Amino acid sequence: MMRRVLFAAILFCCVTNTMANELLQRELSLTVGESRVLTMTSGADITVVDSTLINVVAITSNRLLVRALKPGTTAFFSAAPNHALTRWQVTINAAVAPQLTQQINALRQSEQHLAVKNQGELLVLTGQVSAAAMAVIESLEKRYPTLLNKASVLAPERQMIELNVQIIEVKRQQIDALGVQWQRIINGPLIAFGGQSSAGWQGQIDSQIQLMQERGVAKILANPVLTTQSGEKAGFLAGGEVPIPQIAEDGRTDVSYKPYGISLEIKPQLTPQGQIVSTINAEVSNLDPAVSVAGVPGLLTRKSQAVVTSESGERVMLSGLLSDDHGDTDERVPGLADIPAVGAAFTMRQQRRQQTELLVMVTAITVKDRQQQQQRLTTLTAERSQWQNDATCTGMEE
Repeated sequence: MMRRVLFAAILFCCVTNTMANELLQRELSLTVGESRVLTMTSGADITVVDSTLINVVAITSNRLLVRALKPGTTAFFSAAPNHALTRWQVTINAAVAPQLTQQINALRQSEQHLAVKNQGELLVLTGQVSAAAMAVIESLEKRYPTLLNKASVLAPERQMIELNVQIIEVKRQQIDALGVQWQRIINGPLIAFGGQSSAGWQGQIDSQIQLMQERGVAKILANPVLTTQSGEKAGFLAGGEVPIPQIAEDGRTDVSYKPYGISLEIKPQLTPQGQIVSTINAEVSNLDPAVSVAGVPGLLTRKSQAVVTSESGERVMLSGLLSDDHGDTDERVPGLADIPAVGAAFTMRQQRRQQTELLVMVTAITVKDRQQQQQRLTTLTAERSQWQNDATCTGMEE
């Protein structure tokens, strides 16, 4: 074969000018140190543009061995005896550590939008990946200097979150009957958790609350079910508004309205780890006729605010909001109670005091998890029905 560059260049120019329509384009991608055997037309002349990047050796009359020497881009030409000219575009990529290749391939199995390409001595990552995958890529980039990260974090899908809320008022002396060990030494709102793995605990709580309702020592003030997007607020208000007269600057009387009742605001945020961070603001206010100004009653207000992290489907219970209601009751015998000196014997005075505590129970679960739960329940119900039918048929056969 002829390998002189000058002769090949002249040959290439002549052939290009006279037979441009017969020029074929081929591409070849190699890694430094890699060799590839190519089949050519027998008797073809080979011209290499840059022999410092690739080494081309004829092993038979129609077979070539191409070996990559260092990263870069070059080409070689094959001129057949029938004047057919083929241009081979060769890209030589830097050798990548086997461990890096293995980890990148593992990432690509779970990250569909991750693209990998060789650029000279660099391995370039592009596309969009999850936050967890980005953390792995950044760690690899520190360990392997030949890795170039151009990928971006894919914005997570904002899932819908369902919030099942119960606001319960319980007599103080009955609070321990729920079976929750409260931290007595801490002032302010207290928190307890119950997860999906402790379904029996949640069922016990529900059963105990129902029993306490029947005994008249507990009352469910509100039980809303709210649905909102992750990161957005959900609110609930059950009550009314009390008019408050105000004097305007021009002397006219204006009226503003102050809401009262049960107010709840929750802002759930789904984390990349699947947990739900909830900011909870609960408020219960009642009219207080004992404290009034210009005939407008005051408000007795109890508030609770907390930021809690829970698993999807886990129940959170807040407590520590007390109400102390006390007063005196007189029972008199008509006529006799008014007799001087002896009337006190026909009068009985009783002191009444009742302490209640406000409980706020929130179960935050993603709509996706809720649907999976319902699907599992439907499947179990169908299997149970099938099992009962099979058992009935077996009994009839016997």
